[in-house]
Amino acid sequence: ALQVNNWNEERKERRQGELLRQNIYREFVQNQQLLDTVVLQNQQAFEANLSLIELIGTDAAGLARHNLDSLFYQALLSESYLPSKNTVDDALSSSRIDLIGNDALKNTLLRWGTQLDLIKTYKSIQNDWQNQQLIPLMNRYVSLRQTDLYGSKPWAGRSRVPFSYEPLFQLLEFENVLDNNLYILEFLIARMQEIQLTQQEILELTFQGG
Repeated sequence: ALQVNNWNEERKERRQGELLRQNIYREFVQNQQLLDTVVLQNQQAFEANLSLIELIGTDAAGLARHNLDSLFYQALLSESYLPSKNTVDDALSSSRIDLIGNDALKNTLLRWGTQLDLIKTYKSIQNDWQNQQLIPLMNRYVSLRQTDLYGSKPWAGRSRVPFSYEPLFQLLEFENVLDNNLYILEFLIARMQEIQLTQQEILELTFQGG
């Protein structure tokens, strides 16, 4: 009877491990798709910031040849990566991850968590810089309502207040603010690309048992 009970318990644990593997795989399929989108959005924000900094020192006639409202809108659209991690958190906190019997997977998931924390830290730094430095500077020279024409905001529209972009593009302060924003975004995108590779490892380790 004891042997039968042990066999049944082992069978139950194998089944639980298989279900956990499948759940982690499904969770990371979704996470990888989400991260692909977030990386693209951040790369587009980087490119918009890069286009803006390359226009520093340009006069009004030169600036008029560019769609600055669109560039300003895109420059502010750096996105956060907020993956699903319920299955992983539960498995690691309860040691249920051991049911899969794969140390490589456990170590990779722990590395993924560390990388995710780093991304959150730098996204917070980038948000603070954007909100405390870039946007206040834009508020003095840019119609945010007008830039919202490139989004889906119901209040978007042409500004009724006369303004000029040229003074902003003559400021060393604006150049420096963009420069640091580019530096942070570059680092953030690199870390996101690293976690893409880690997530691919997790998918390979959980696909049909790794």
